[in-house]
Amino acid sequence: MPTAAEHFREEIPQLPHGYIKFPVLMDTTQLLDTFRFLEKVSGFNEDTEYDPADQKFIDILVTLARERNKKAIVEDFNKPFLHPMVTVQQRVEELKELVRQALPAPPADGGA
Repeated sequence: MPTAAEHFREEIPQLPHGYIKFPVLMDTTQLLDTFRFLEKVSGFNEDTEYDPADQKFIDILVTLARERNKKAIVEDFNKPFLHPMVTVQQRVEELKELVRQALPAPPADGGA
């Protein structure tokens, strides 16, 4: 019978050589920041330059696309020789909708 630690390890996605792949955890603040990033990108149209500080937003967008089973977007992000920022620019409206869907619903007004 496996120990608790062995059972737990079996349920964690494994990468080659036994490395563990941890999910990108997203909270409301990160999602809002990602939405602001997309708003900035849509305002610049195709003149947006890649800033390495924006990589965290690209990672969140890729994770959202995978989680929501948006295969076409995921395929675009995975195209060789195509920078992910190009995909962000081309699919900015779809990506904004993904972020909107991931944001928690505002609390219902209990009585004001």
